Amino acid sequence: MNPSSLSERIDEQAARWTSRLDGGELTPADRLALHSWLDEDPAHRAAFEHYQLICDDTAESLPVLAQVSALARPAPVTGSRLPRWLLPAAGLAAAIAVAFVWVVPYYRDTQQVATVAAQRSTLSLPDGSRAEMNAQTRLHTDFRHGRRHVRLEKGEAWFSVAKDPAHPFIVETPAGTVRVTGTQFNVRLAATGRPEVTLLEGGVSYEHEDFHARLSPGQQISAAGELRQLSAAEQENVLAWRQGRIVLNGLTLAEAAARFAEFHGQTVTVVPEVAARELGGSLALDDLQGFFDLLSAGPLGLRVVRRGEGYFTIVSR
Repeated sequence: MNPSSLSERIDEQAARWTSRLDGGELTPADRLALHSWLDEDPAHRAAFEHYQLICDDTAESLPVLAQVSALARPAPVTGSRLPRWLLPAAGLAAAIAVAFVWVVPYYRDTQQVATVAAQRSTLSLPDGSRAEMNAQTRLHTDFRHGRRHVRLEKGEAWFSVAKDPAHPFIVETPAGTVRVTGTQFNVRLAATGRPEVTLLEGGVSYEHEDFHARLSPGQQISAAGELRQLSAAEQENVLAWRQGRIVLNGLTLAEAAARFAEFHGQTVTVVPEVAARELGGSLALDDLQGFFDLLSAGPLGLRVVRRGEGYFTIVSR
């Protein structure tokens, strides 16, 4: 992450903690998380203290600003210097201006959105774009001051981006950035944190350290960093989750188990000797038991062992 992106992220986290603390929302676990975050880096504590000062100044300044406005209205200030009596009030007004420039846009034009296990959701974005989120997905959006920035922190999302050549739409992932001006594409984070990017319409560029690629419609960059052309059927398979389904064709047993585990928030492991077996057909994503029944009842010679609440292992029969 470049220094400016890191600084922005620290500011965002500091502003969010300040707001939650001011609103009295922190649980004991939240307070422990806040203290851990403050101790991670001196820059965290400095940013946090900065936003606390802004909020304190804003709260104290509102009545004073109202008085200053009333006094100043009948007698506008002339010349290049303010009257001495007005200087303290001007400083307080400046503090309020800072709050409105930085804090208000942050809470108005940014948001953190997450889906839980076995839940999908559609998110309308301020620029007219749309994001559909698979289960167990977390997004942070930033549309301040003309930005069009989305950070995919976990899961999978399909984007339909409103055209705006002057303001690129950026999707940041833990391992690379997707940059577009108007298009439709899908991004899924693998367990390694690397993204699988599939372009359906328009054009996108993918950037990761020393690797850069420009995708054309129907192309996909795999989580392993390989660029390939998908058939029409393969493109439909990638987006089957939007209709609540998973297409097993072309997936190994390990890959299919991982998809179901991600969707349901469960842990499903596969013993190495059967992990590479290929499957076929399609199933409803919310039918985890149906997936287990398919493996156990079919000719695959498999069985599912329950190891505990939410923990399963697929083994040879």
